[in-house]
Parts: sequence; structure tokens; C-alpha cells
Amino acid sequence: MNVPSATVEDRLVLERADQITMKLMRWLWPKRIPLGAITTFAGVPGEGKSLVVADIISRVTRQHRFPDAENPLEDPGEVLIVAGEDDTETALVPRLEAAGADRSRIHVVRAVALKSGLQSEREVRLDQDVQKIKDTLRDNPGIILVVIDPVTDSLGAVPMYKEQEIRSLLRPLRSKGMAVLLVAHLNKKEGLAAIFRVGGAGAFIGLARASWLFATNRETRQRQMVPLKNNYSSRSTPGLVFEFEEVPVRIEGKDELVPRVKWLGESDVDANDLLDAATLRADAKSAAVEFLKEILEGGPKEATAVKNAAKERGISERTLNRAKAAINIGSFKDGNKWMWRL
Repeated sequence: MNVPSATVEDRLVLERADQITMKLMRWLWPKRIPLGAITTFAGVPGEGKSLVVADIISRVTRQHRFPDAENPLEDPGEVLIVAGEDDTETALVPRLEAAGADRSRIHVVRAVALKSGLQSEREVRLDQDVQKIKDTLRDNPGIILVVIDPVTDSLGAVPMYKEQEIRSLLRPLRSKGMAVLLVAHLNKKEGLAAIFRVGGAGAFIGLARASWLFATNRETRQRQMVPLKNNYSSRSTPGLVFEFEEVPVRIEGKDELVPRVKWLGESDVDANDLLDAATLRADAKSAAVEFLKEILEGGPKEATAVKNAAKERGISERTLNRAKAAINIGSFKDGNKWMWRL
């Protein structure tokens, strides 16, 4: 009998730990954004995530000091941006200019050029274009930071809640000596620990080595950037407080006021306290009110169908009932079914 040789089989590759040379952790932003890893910025829209990203890009491209630490880069770095929500000409680039970034070191992915078909170009889709991004990084070795804002706009055909598929998309983006920054939104699921409030698959947090929450402290009315997780740094790394300020930017021959970040100092607020269900109750109720107005605008709907649709939107039944009472939604019975109407 012929026995297949063991030499042609796949096998584990081993290396003794005492033969591995230890190396110091490398950082883009000390203790906050590690090199060679993924970092996630998460928060509801309008809390300053993208403006903080612009501020970071400015410090990377100018080699300027970070608000709480010296810049560890030996030279100014280049940045690759995949932006889905903000218009490039009217929002993204003016904000980069307001932040003081060196725009000659910033590469914005406008689209993917197509060789054939009815369209000449399309938007970036990570399920198809990761290799194109890697090729771009190979051809531009000065790029030290990749920003995808928001990441859920660039997933392509992969649903944002598919855990293993998302991990398979994001893993290849990691590269030694380069940071990947993903911008994500929060879901509307009240009462969960802050780390579970990031929308979509758990991979957006699980695969990241550092994750930061952006939210407004409702007591102080200050915007804050606080840690959700930080695998490579001390758990005591504090959050930061910031506000917006406007500066003039020359656009089409006129000075236009454009927002940028102004750092105010450290924060000792915990992410769970910042996102406590009570603090978000008003926002959640407001979203539920708008949902009810939308779904009942065309006429009465079966109560069960309304509740199921709300659940799909991430609106809890408790929040839905508060919203129902707030705008006096009427209930009546049609045969054996309870109906709701405006």
C-alpha cells in the first residue's frame, strides 16, 4: 500500500518563544491608535468623529504634536481616505484645510474605475476591492494611515451584521507599520453595555485593538472621546474632552467658516456611564416618535406589525410605548386585531 508522504501535507509552522525577538509597541497616536492594527471610532452622528479624524490627519501629515502626547512619527506621513457620507468638495476637504492638514499628503478614494460595462466607475466595496487597496498601499509606501468613514458604507454586498464575513473583509487591511481607522455608528439598543452599542457585527469592535466612543456628556454638555477597549495600552488611559470651533477657510474666493476640533483636556467618564440608557432616553424616544409618524402616515396599521417593524429598527417596546403616549397614538380593535393610528 502506498502511504502519502507527510512532507506534502499542510503542517503547523512553529517557532520557539525564546528565539522570537521582542519589539516595542508602535503607535500612530500614543496609547490611542496603534500601528499595525485596526482602531474603531464609534458614536451617533454629529458627535465629532469625522472632525477628530481630520485633526488626526493634520497631525500625521504635518508631524505635529498630539493633544496629550508627542508625535512618535519620524517623518510626516501620508493618508488614504475612503469616505462615504461626506461630500468631498464641500465637507471633507474644507474640514481637512480647517484642521491644518497637508493636503498634498492625503489620497482620497473617489471611486473604482471600471474597464467594462455600462458604468465607468462605482463606489468602493470592500468585498471586491481589498486587494485594490493593498495594491495602492504598496505603490504608495508613505501611507501610514487608512481611514474608512463610515465603514458600513463600504462593505459591498456583505451585510453589516455578518460576523465572520466582516472579519474576513477587515483582516487583510492590517499591515505592519500602518494604522487602519474605522468610523462606525451606534445602534439604538438601550440598556446594553457601551461596547455592545456599536452598530453591526461585533467584529467592528472585536477585531479592533483599540476602540473609542464619541458622545456628549449631558451633564456638562461637553463632547467626549472615551475608551471602549484598548488592548495594547493601560486600562487607565483617560478619555479626552473637546469642542468645536470655526475658522475661516478660503473657498471659491470667499472666507467660509468651517468647524474643527479644539481639545480641552482629559475626561474620567466611563463609556457605560456616558451611554447610560437614561441619558439616551430622549434621543431614543425622539427616534421612536419619528418612526411612528412615518409608519402610520398612510393610515392605521396592525399593532403587531408596528411593533415588529420597530424591533427591526432597534427600537425597544418600552421606548415605542413612551413615544406612542407622547403623540397620542390611538388604539382600536378591528375584528380580532388591535390597530394603531395617528
